[in-house]
This record gives sequence, structure tokens and C-alpha cells, in this order.
Amino acid sequence: MDFESDGVPLNVLFERWIQALQSLVEMDARIYKGKVVLFGAPTLDDTGNTGGFAFDEMPSSEVDAKIREIREFCDGFKPIFDDLSDMDRTLDYVRNALEELRSEANRLTVAQGLASLPDEVLSNIFILAQRSEKKGRAEFSIALSHVCRRFREISIGTPSLWNSVALMMPKEMTLTFLQRSGEVRLQVTASDSWTGSRGAPAHLDHDFFRAISHHMDRIAWLNVKVFLLPPEHSPSIRVLLSMLRHAHQADNCFPGLEELRIEYPRLSLQTEHCPVDSLLQNHVELPSLRTVNISSKGHFPAVYFSNIMTTIVVELLDGFEKLGLQGLLFLLQTSQSLNDITLVFSLREFGSGAGTFEITAEHGFEAPSVTSFVLITKHSSMFNDPTFKAFIRSCCFPNVSCLYIEAQCGRSMRLFEYDPSVIVGRSDCTQFIEDIFVGRASYPALLAFEIELTTSGHPLDHFPYFKIPFPKYMPNLEHFGIRAGTLSKICNPDLPALRTLRVEGCRLEDVAWLRKFIDKMVASGMDEHFESLRVSCNERVIREIHNIINLPKSKIDEKIILWDESHSSSPSLDFYEDVSLAEEIDDAFVPKARMGRRFIS
Repeated sequence: MDFESDGVPLNVLFERWIQALQSLVEMDARIYKGKVVLFGAPTLDDTGNTGGFAFDEMPSSEVDAKIREIREFCDGFKPIFDDLSDMDRTLDYVRNALEELRSEANRLTVAQGLASLPDEVLSNIFILAQRSEKKGRAEFSIALSHVCRRFREISIGTPSLWNSVALMMPKEMTLTFLQRSGEVRLQVTASDSWTGSRGAPAHLDHDFFRAISHHMDRIAWLNVKVFLLPPEHSPSIRVLLSMLRHAHQADNCFPGLEELRIEYPRLSLQTEHCPVDSLLQNHVELPSLRTVNISSKGHFPAVYFSNIMTTIVVELLDGFEKLGLQGLLFLLQTSQSLNDITLVFSLREFGSGAGTFEITAEHGFEAPSVTSFVLITKHSSMFNDPTFKAFIRSCCFPNVSCLYIEAQCGRSMRLFEYDPSVIVGRSDCTQFIEDIFVGRASYPALLAFEIELTTSGHPLDHFPYFKIPFPKYMPNLEHFGIRAGTLSKICNPDLPALRTLRVEGCRLEDVAWLRKFIDKMVASGMDEHFESLRVSCNERVIREIHNIINLPKSKIDEKIILWDESHSSSPSLDFYEDVSLAEEIDDAFVPKARMGRRFIS
């Protein structure tokens, strides 16, 4: 087989390349201090003078002769260089061809692998892939059905890929999704997000309700996202009112509803009632409800549930008024079944409504049923907010077993007006953390504690640290997790004996306190009870860990990452990844330009 490069056979290029290499050897070409030096080339100074060549020390005739000599050498070297360059380009062509072959082989391998998978396995892969998408799940399902004939048959035959319908879907698309979803449970989203300044299309809410009215008993997840007021201007509220009327005419029940998510608009506390509140106040029976997610810009409804609800997520958005916290605190105080609570403070400051939030009991209100508490603050301003401080001090969960904190600190962090003797520096977050434990002197049920303190990314931010007396608050702690990469390098937590320890973004400076912790475990004889050190870091740090920490490699669960130990790129904890925030509600909206029959056929 003949190979050619720019019309020249490959064997000719190879012969020229060999000759060029031989010529380089004859020129005494060497690699010297990282560079190729032609020791056989003529020089301007043959005397060995290290001071350099001086024209005034050499007759002009000799200078002319030397210049001609160098030019003749360069002219003679040019063909050698051209031959080397031709081979270099040829090698690039070969390299590119090899990469194309490898890519094609990989593509065929994947295709062959998919082709050999049973339909039910491929169907499960599709479901898992769709669930990994926080938004655009409807478009994902549609795209799957247009890949190839087999993908289309399997995707259309997988009801769980089509069980999400939304108010903003075209009518035909909604009907198609409901048909393809078979009898599986439904996720219904009624949102004003995409109505825009021109308002919603005529009969949008009426058509949507007519489509879902025959499937009310299948609704397991209901998302209501209200932006427009008064209610008659909100398509989502009109859909909800139609659903409530339908329920009242039947058995006054949503039998299959398991999770309810509501985002409230900017309502004042003087608003007596929002139609969405009916879902939260026993106006309709919800016998299967387990999880409630409430996001609010200024209104928190009175919530009344039977003792079956186990999980609540509350996100406070900008504009939320201080007095609204009383309703939230009342819910926490009166619930007998809540196990998991997540509070997300996404606001920069509380609204300007009248009134203040004050503690009405010496140690706040206890919620003994709560066993898991997640606290997230999105803005550093919460550190300075007395309302936030008062609310956190009001919450007491005496039987909490899992505590997770993600908080943003920043340059404005003065940590209220605390005793200066307590605060070592402006980046000390000790008091902020201790406020969470105010209700009780000790929390013996607390077994797992993870904390992630970050900054806003401003150059003037002070990187946080803390000094917590772990045995005082958590005498039976078994697991501790920390995002070390975002903390000040002076943060050296003095940990008690543990079963598991997780350190994300471990730096060289952190190895010292890790070693201290392990040595203390060994000295006390508790190392036999220690199960694992889970750590993410770069190769340099993991080598240091293996070298100086007295722990068997079998107990080190390491994850090597490409990380320059900068705060902004530090690996994070993942306890909050499943927390559903307001902006993550999937409206399942398909842009108008793409509302064609090809998407639903």
C-alpha cells in the first residue's frame, strides 16, 4: 500500500528524514541546557573570547567572509530543516488518523454495548439519566425518542420517562405525556414562570386541568410556583383551584400525593389567605403526604397536618418579613411527626415589614421528633442579622442525630456584638455554630456532624475558622465531615474519638491536625474502632498522609483530584445536593420555536 504526503511517497519522506538526522550528527548537534545547539556551525568569534564578538577588532574583509560562511551554512541547513518539518507534519497526520480510529472504535464499542443490552436494562439507564437532570427532563425524554428506532421504541415503552407534565407544555404535548406515562405516578407542575408580560395563552389553565383531571389519583408530586397576583391573574392558582373543586366534588382527597412544593409570591403578612394555603390547612385530605417544600418571599402560611408528614424544606427568599418566622416556629413547635428539617436562608436581608421577631420562651421551642437538621445560609449578611440569630437560638432539637451546616461568611462578618474576649478574629465562626446548640447544654443523640463554611469570593473576605468544644455539645459523636479547603489555615479542629472522618479539600496544613487526631486515637486505644478516613486532595497531600499518619491504607478512602489548593475550587461536601431550591423547579417548558409536532409524534 502506498502512502503519500503532499504528493510525496512516504518511503521517500522517510529516507530524507534519515539523511537529515545523519546530517545533524555530522554537524555535532546536541541538546544543551534544554536547547538544540549546532556545535559544528560557524561562529562569529573563533578565539574563544567569552566577552562576545567585537567588529572593530576584526578587519572588514574577515567580517564579510564570516557572514558569507554563516549564510552558506544556513542555506545548506534549510533542506535538512525542510525534510525534518515534512516528517513532523506527516507524523501529525498519522497521529490525527490514529485518534480518529480510536474515536470510531470507542463509538462502535459503546454502540455495540448498548445494542447488546436487554431492553429493560437500557430502559433503566434512560430513567437514571433523566433523573440526573435537574431541569429539562421533558426535552430529555423527547430527545431520547429521536435517537434511533430502538431508542424510540424503548423510551416510548418506558412510562417513567413521561410522567412529568407542566402547565406551560403545549396541549398536545401534555396529552401525549399522559398517554405514554401509563399508570405510573405523576409529577405535575403549575408555574407562572413563563407567562411573561403578555400573559398566558387563552384557556391555558383550562386545557391543562382538563388533561390532568382524569389522572388526579396518580399525582404523587405537585409543584406550585406562583408569581402573579391577584389570583385571577395567575394561571397556576386557577389550575390549583380547579383541582380543589374537583377534589371537593369527589372524595375531598388527593390520595397519592407524597410531596408538595410551593413557591409563594411576594405577599405581605396582612394578606389573610392565599389560595395555595388550602393545601396546607386540611381543606383537603392528603393521606400519603410525607414531604413539604415551601419557598417564600414574604408569607408563611399556618400549616396544619396530621402526624404523617416527616420531612419539610423551607427556603426564605428576599423580602421575607420577620414576623413570618413566628409561623415557621409554630410549625416546628407543634409537629409531632417531623423527622427531617432543612432551613435555607437565601435572602440577603429580611423585609421591611413592621414588627420584630423575639424569643418567647427561655430556651426557645423544642421539637423532640426531629432527628435530622440541615441549615444553609446563602449570603454572609445573615451572620450580622439579629433576627436570624434570634430565630436560630429559638430552635431546639434535643434528639437530633444528624446536623449539617453550610454557611457563607464574608468580609462584613462581625458576628454580632459578642464579647471581644470570645472572638479571636473577624473570621471566627465559633459563636455562630454555638448558637445552634443554645437550647441544651448537651446533645447526646448527635452522632453525625458535617460543616461547610465558605466565603463570597471577594478579595477582602476573611477565611473562616472555629473552635468548638466537641465533647461538650456532642459527647457521642461518631462521624465528622468538613470542607477544609475553604477554611483559614489556622483552623485546627480538636476532634474527639470518632468512627469515621471526612475531609474534603485536604491541604498540607491540614495533615498536621489529622495526624494529631489519629495519634490521640492510637494512644487511647480507640483506633481499633475507627473505620475510615475519607479524604479528597491532590497527590502531594495524599503522599504526605501515607508518610506520616499512623493508619492502615485499608482505612483511608482517598480521592485524588487536580486541585491547586485555592479556596474557590475546593471540593465540597454533598449533603445539600438533594435539597430542592426554588429556582430548581422544573417547569418542563418547551420554547415556542420548538413546539412542533416532531416533539410529540
